[in-house]
Amino acid sequence: TTAFSLADSPLRIVLLFAGLIAIGAIVGLLTQGEPLISGSGIPQVEDQLQGRIKPKWIRVILAKFVGGALCILGGLSLGREGPSIQLSAMAAQGLAEKTTPSDIGKKYLIASGACAGLAAAFNAPLAGAVFGLEEVHKNFSKLALLSALLASIIADYLSKAVFGTVSSLNIGLVNLIPFQYYALFV
Repeated sequence: TTAFSLADSPLRIVLLFAGLIAIGAIVGLLTQGEPLISGSGIPQVEDQLQGRIKPKWIRVILAKFVGGALCILGGLSLGREGPSIQLSAMAAQGLAEKTTPSDIGKKYLIASGACAGLAAAFNAPLAGAVFGLEEVHKNFSKLALLSALLASIIADYLSKAVFGTVSSLNIGLVNLIPFQYYALFV
């Protein structure tokens, strides 16, 4: 027996396209309701840190997650970097609003969230930290370096602890750094 085949039934083809149209309509409504979820999310985080926009973090998280899940369900290919950065930055904004009264502290937490998102998306903590210094902070200070590195290392560790160390695109790399040595990075 074969699995699901569209060639067997024209009705299945019609239903498939009707489902894809419905997904497209829902994602379109989501982007109209929350325009900040369109695109990768990196420019939105940069604009937020420069004070040009003030997103509602919970709306962005929910809309971006649902919209991304629907797009993947529809068979679209989505990149990991931008959505991970924006979702992590919005989660950090939610934490910052509840814990930090200073605007500078909030910016550092949001930037750290963005670094963590990139590090977790690519299993690359140094890339997350460099991204934070180059793209997000746009300057080099001890506090920026420390917060970017710490967030990136913790995010990389947690993503490997949850999802494992097997790469989704395995090209035969060896000698991964064992978990017990992560404290040396800090």
